[in-house]
Amino acid sequence: MMLQALVISVLACFAMLAAEQGQISGTVFDDSKSGIANAKLTATNAETKESHQANTNTSGSYLLKLPEGTYDLLVESAAHAAFQQKVYIIPGADNTVNIHLTPAAARKPAKR
Repeated sequence: MMLQALVISVLACFAMLAAEQGQISGTVFDDSKSGIANAKLTATNAETKESHQANTNTSGSYLLKLPEGTYDLLVESAAHAAFQQKVYIIPGADNTVNIHLTPAAARKPAKR
């Protein structure tokens, strides 16, 4: 009986933690609407400065589970210009944020 109560208490704690989180998911894509693989996403809590990271999969999809709060979302890819957006996470909510990255500006050669 005591073990059963302990297991139920632990499961209840996990359920409460899950309820306090929300998530953002979506696809990072380029001008041709193709998913960008291995793009790096960093969500930084505007208040606590705590960061969470994820990378896109081979089709450009991603998922970030985050505690409630306002986040600065930064998306980076070597061949593309960085993208930034504010995102508010509500507990239990699943927000879809599809992100279009543009090609990085052509670099001018250094003057000699």
